[in-house]
Amino acid sequence: MKDSILKVAEHLENGVIDSGKARSLLLNLFGVSGTLQPLTIDNVNKMLKKVSKETWIAAQGDENGWKEWYAERCKLSVNSNDR
Repeated sequence: MKDSILKVAEHLENGVIDSGKARSLLLNLFGVSGTLQPLTIDNVNKMLKKVSKETWIAAQGDENGWKEWYAERCKLSVNSNDR
């Protein structure tokens, strides 16, 4: 593994690969697979929505209740003082 990390670092330093490719190679080396998405507000919201729904259903068991809760949650503005 050490040799692979050093090889990626060498290729990055010599301009053979860019930082995005280096990141992808290193994450793959550590067992993180799949496409990487930038952390935009929309992507974070999608991740939170998935986790929130799974958690709500596990605790409450009611998808309809989750939909109502999530609709209320989304009414809060990122820039508001309602937090």
